[in-house]
Amino acid sequence: MGKESATARRPAGVWARVLGVAVSLAWLQPAYAWNETPAQVPHRQAQLATSAPAAHPAREVPMSSALDGALFYQLLMAEIQLRQGQPLVAFELVLDAARRTNEDPLFRRASDIALQARSGDRALAAARAWRTARPESAEAARLQVQILSALNRIDDMVEPLQALLRLSPASEQPGLILSLPRFFQRATDPGQVARLLQTVLAPYVAQRTTQPAALTALGRAWSRAEDTAQAAQLITRAHEADPSAPGPAMAALDLMGRVPALESVVRRHLAASVAPHTVRLAYARVLSQAQRLNEAVDQLDAVTRAQPESAAPWLMLGALHVELRQAPQAEQALRRYLQLQGGASPAADSEDEE
Repeated sequence: MGKESATARRPAGVWARVLGVAVSLAWLQPAYAWNETPAQVPHRQAQLATSAPAAHPAREVPMSSALDGALFYQLLMAEIQLRQGQPLVAFELVLDAARRTNEDPLFRRASDIALQARSGDRALAAARAWRTARPESAEAARLQVQILSALNRIDDMVEPLQALLRLSPASEQPGLILSLPRFFQRATDPGQVARLLQTVLAPYVAQRTTQPAALTALGRAWSRAEDTAQAAQLITRAHEADPSAPGPAMAALDLMGRVPALESVVRRHLAASVAPHTVRLAYARVLSQAQRLNEAVDQLDAVTRAQPESAAPWLMLGALHVELRQAPQAEQALRRYLQLQGGASPAADSEDEE
């Protein structure tokens, strides 16, 4: 019973370590008898163990592992095959070991080998096998989503996305939802992506804690699909659900050039939020690009008052003053920037002023 319990508790890290050992040993190929069969390897290891001097009394092994001699030999041969330019053979060996042991690092290694060999179908097979063996693994679901996205197989992503969201901790779900549009950057049909996300995110639109993030993600998806009216409506709803959330305001900034009315979302967020000035800095950039330079200066003045030790806003502020031909203000802002960057000392500034 004790041995079985210890086996059940074997550390996942042992697989990562053994793969590292295998890679190291692959460089020492002539020093080992590679013509040994898997059955002979444990016998030779036992001989080495009995011939070596015992530095310590025999002690009980605290933890058991499924890594026997045959499995070690198989993983070692997989790494050697990979180094000898046979990645598909290595993939099959590692995936077979992963299926027999249900160990996460082996499934991950199999998918990595397939991706390095530019075999998307094999990488997808490894991810699916991982999910079958470990249906509770959010990492396996994420890998499957990433591979399907790279293969542009949008129709197959509904179930893996639903699983990924379901398996993620509640505290991480809003951030994950906001990041979903980035999974589809290579998609050739943005409308298809928007419809898929509408299906996947429907339960999260209905939940108070995830509603702003879900509406924002949908707004971005429909914006990329060129449905600006629906995108603007979704972003406005997201802001109304949580005026202090930066996500809807950042999405509004991205769409503001096509839907000027969304500027009110940005302004209301800035009035309601006490968070770091990421949105205000982005707003200043948008205003500057629109040649609304004095308004951009006002936003940067607010940032530098609130965060005087942050260098980047001072540089932006100085550049705007230069463009407005306001030399004294530009010099003051740029001196402050150089001080914060370590390029000028206060003493040097005083001498220059004299």
